[in-house]
Parts: sequence; structure tokens; C-alpha cells
Amino acid sequence: MPSTLGRPVRRLLRRTLTSAVLLCVIACTPAFPQVAHQHWFPTADQVTGNWGGARPYLENKGVRFSLYYIQYYGHKNSGGLDATSRGRHSGSVDLFGQFDFGKMGMIPGGEALIHLKNNWGGNINTGVGSLGDPIDDADGYHAIYIDQLWYQQTSPSRKLQVRLGYLDQQTILDRNAFANNEDQQFMSTYLDNNNAIVPLAIGPGAAVFINPTDWLSFVVTASDAESRPPHFSFATAFDGDLDYFTYFETDLRARLSSRSGQLVGNYRFGFFLDPRDRSVFGEDRIDKSNEGFYVSFDQMLYAEPSGDEQGAGIFFRYGRRPGEVNRIAHFWSAGAEYRGLLPRAPAHRIGVGIYSAIGSTPYRVHVDPDFDRETAYELYCAAQLTPAFALTPGIQYVKQPGALKTRENVFVFALRARIRF
Repeated sequence: MPSTLGRPVRRLLRRTLTSAVLLCVIACTPAFPQVAHQHWFPTADQVTGNWGGARPYLENKGVRFSLYYIQYYGHKNSGGLDATSRGRHSGSVDLFGQFDFGKMGMIPGGEALIHLKNNWGGNINTGVGSLGDPIDDADGYHAIYIDQLWYQQTSPSRKLQVRLGYLDQQTILDRNAFANNEDQQFMSTYLDNNNAIVPLAIGPGAAVFINPTDWLSFVVTASDAESRPPHFSFATAFDGDLDYFTYFETDLRARLSSRSGQLVGNYRFGFFLDPRDRSVFGEDRIDKSNEGFYVSFDQMLYAEPSGDEQGAGIFFRYGRRPGEVNRIAHFWSAGAEYRGLLPRAPAHRIGVGIYSAIGSTPYRVHVDPDFDRETAYELYCAAQLTPAFALTPGIQYVKQPGALKTRENVFVFALRARIRF
């Protein structure tokens, strides 16, 4: 009899305790702003919506999370390094955590970022055999790793910024409005970056941004030359060798007036030093003085009356490395992009580009007489089907993949899907 009465009593106690815990959780939970519920399809900026108001609440407090899923399919014809025609998949996931300590009320001007990444698949890059990967984001199979981890302090006047940590120099240097994002623009490595300074280092480093006026800025960076991403480590930065990639870049910003609006342009000039040992072609010696320079610009030529940076623009890059120690001595690329090409579809974009990586004469004379130049063309059309989902078909034509005169030209067809969660 006592045991029969005990069961409902224990059940009542459990329910009372559970209710008390839930009430405490609700009482301690901050009130999220009153915002309309976002359905994941088709109007939300992210597939997961605004988390019932939690996302805008966190962003207002200085915490922002962004998750992107990228899937590629590439297909090549019978040219290139691999004589067979084949198709392959690859993909990546990027998670960004951004923290504004000023909004948190902790450190005015202080902010931090962590970028976690996961890759799978090499796609058709090895079969093409080109100097620049046709699918830039196809980096093989890597479990989740840290791609960026840094702290940045901005002065009260915002004319000086200092960034320290594990840096990706591609997000700092040689940026371009129309050709600098393999997730949204050109898929080819050499249309996203300047070959003269590729690979832009990822690893321990520091960057200083100087902004004396709204039309002029400078960037000085140093990055560990012995870093081996995706293996995250600060150990090689302080091992006694002190070998660092160093870069200096100047950026001039222009705003031209037109009937439809302002035409924004950016003009850059940079120097770099690569301290790694390199053999001098045709000579039995090592040279560490591997420096070069690069120039680039992006310029809007036509602005849509609706604004939002829609319209047509062009870009150009050129870079040079010493031919005595580098296979590629000269590099250039050029192209154009149109944003908002279709009415009622302002996020759609179409781009066309060309690059040429020109081999050095000493390498051709002393090492490989078949080494010449690699030239490639790319056309893509990015369709923003919903605010959170974009689908991009593209086609590339690579002449002399690997800069080898004996290698057959190749067509590459690619399809990219990008989803923001």
C-alpha cells in the first residue's frame, strides 16, 4: 500500500521540479527583439531563419555566426594531363564566428574572428594538370581545421588597425571587387588571385592597416613562411629561423560621378618578399632574394539607378617574380562582371575573365624547353535563386595546361551550389 501511494507522489514531485526548472530558464533567458518569423524558403537570408529572434539579438550584442555549405561538380573533356573525360565532386563547409568586444561593452575597437573549415574531394584539378586549379576550393580531404583565428584592435579615429593571430593573407591583400571570391565569383584560382603572389600565406602573422584618408590606405603584413596549413600551429613562428613572407600594399580609391550614380574604383600597388630557399636555374647555388611586385584595379563603368553596387565593372591584375628562381616570371588577368543583369533579380551576376601565366626564360632554357605559358578563359553566371541559395554554372577553356606546349587544351564545365545557414 505505501509503495502504491509513493509512485504518484514521486511523479508529482518530478513534474513540479521540472516545471520549476523550466520557469527558471524562461525567467533567466533574455527577451529577444520582436521580429517577424522568417521561413527558410524562399525569403530568409539564411536557411535556418533568424532563430526565433536569437540571431538579431546576438548580432546586436556583438556576436555573429555564419555557416556556408559549398558543393561543386566539375567535368573535363579528354584534354589536359589525364586523357580521359571524367566528372568529379568536391565541397567545403565554412563556419565563421565574429565577436565585437565594443558592442559587448568590454574593449572599444576590439574584435576577433574564428574561421573553421572542412574540405572533401579534389574534383577534376589533377586531371586537368594546370598551374592554377580550375576549382579553387577543391583542396582535398581535410577534417575540420582552423583557417583563421585572430584579434584586431582599431584606434578611436579608425585610421589605424592592428591584426594579430593566425591569418589568411587572401582576405587582406590583393582584394578585388569583381574577382576575389571563389564561392561567389570566378572558380579558377588564377582569376581569384594574382599568380605572382600565390600562394598567399596562411599561418601565424601580423597585419597593420593605415587609413589616413577615405581615398588612401596602406597595408603592411608579415606571415610565417614555414606554416603548413591546414595543420594549425604557432610553433614554427618562433622556432628561431624567423623566415616571414612580407607584403606592402597601397590602395587608392576613386569615385567618379555619372548620371546613374557614383562609379567606385580601387587601384593597388604592392611589393612582396618570399624568403624561402630557391635554386637558381642553370647555376649550382641557392638564392633567398625572391621579391616581386604587383598592380591591380577594379573599376565600375556603369551603375544601375537602383544602386546597391549593381552595374558593370572591369578588373585587371599584373605581377612579376624574378625568372631566375621561379617558373612563372609574369602574370596578368583581366575581366568584367555585371551585377543585377535581370530585372527583379539584383543579386544575379555574370562574369567573364582571362589569365595568362608566362614562363621564365631561364627555366625554359635550363630545365624544360617545352615550358611556355598557360592561358585560360572562364565564363560564369551566378543565379541567386533565394537569398540563402545560389547556383552557378560555368565553363573554362585552358590552353596548354601546366604551361606545356605538348599538352592538349581542355574544356572544364563546373556547377557550384552555395547555401547559407
